Amino acid sequence: MPPSSCDVLIVGAGPAGSATALRLADLLAADHRSARIVMVETSHFDSFRIGESLPPDSRALFHQLGVLPVFLAAQHQPCWGSCASWGDDELGFNDFALNIHGHGWHVERNRFDALLAAQAAERDVEVYEGWRVRDAVAFVDGGYQISLRDDEQREQTLSARIVVDASGQAGVFTHAVGARRIYDDRLVCIAGVFDLKADSRIDQRTLLEAAPYGWWYCARINADQAIVSVTSDSSTARLHALSSLGSWFAHLARTRHMGERLHGSRLTSEGLQPWAAPCFHLDRSVGVDWLAVGDSAISYDPIAAQGIHKALATGIAAAEAIVHRLQDRGADFSDYAAGLEDRHRDYLRLRQTLYASEQRWHDQPFWQARRKQGALLVASAA
Repeated sequence: MPPSSCDVLIVGAGPAGSATALRLADLLAADHRSARIVMVETSHFDSFRIGESLPPDSRALFHQLGVLPVFLAAQHQPCWGSCASWGDDELGFNDFALNIHGHGWHVERNRFDALLAAQAAERDVEVYEGWRVRDAVAFVDGGYQISLRDDEQREQTLSARIVVDASGQAGVFTHAVGARRIYDDRLVCIAGVFDLKADSRIDQRTLLEAAPYGWWYCARINADQAIVSVTSDSSTARLHALSSLGSWFAHLARTRHMGERLHGSRLTSEGLQPWAAPCFHLDRSVGVDWLAVGDSAISYDPIAAQGIHKALATGIAAAEAIVHRLQDRGADFSDYAAGLEDRHRDYLRLRQTLYASEQRWHDQPFWQARRKQGALLVASAA
């Protein structure tokens, strides 16, 4: 059971939460300071989580977190680049062969997330699985009282000097303290895991293919399986019945590249998994004694392919801000918040460039909306 008090409570043990915990523990140890760090996680790292490709420069973040040897030993599938039919019927290639950091990786999220949380636990971070935040109340003199409940309906009340919301798109703590989401877009993804045939043409590169109604993504998650997803908006997805197994496969079969490469492979018994992919930022990502990291603070369009990388980077930045706050109670998190705003502006420009570069279906509602919306968002964020 979690303790009744701690110095830092991290809500969520995904990449952002664990990165915050790992970096914070190392910085405190280097400064010969002690602080009780507690991390609570709703799941037991067993729920469906879509895999993701990590770019080669993630290696530097793993090194900074002190987990690079352990991560490499986990032997996630290498990613040697990407190929995409985007703006052109033929595939274009972006290879990592000459990248100074080497190759990237296709990661299995449950295994990856559990590994980072275990590494945090080895550095005396207290990790509690199966616990969720029910409520949060600010103390008059600083900090928060947090109400928790676990899978067995046990309850605990915990006081924390500083709270980090790393609960992803759920944003359970930021919602409790009244932070408001400002939506950039609302997308949906429908994905399935495929058992690949022995001679599958799905190689160690991420495959991306645009379509009139959105775009398809495929990447290996281990030696024998790949994740395949289609991303669209809700109205277009309903129009094309993309959540229907038969229609999903019919649209996949009509792709120019992806369907042919998956010929002979089979969808696993778990079937299709639909989930919302909201793109948003918060009206305030920090408070006097709290801050948000990863998808709790900024949730990107999947086309940016920066979800885990962003989570690790914001977790590291948050840890550095927290150490400063612990050393000086007069310090605030304004520099961290400014960094998030810069990151959000850069992302919006990248997103606009990507969607504007696909002109084959310029008259289709999905693409029209993304282009119009992208220009407005970049202008408003300038």
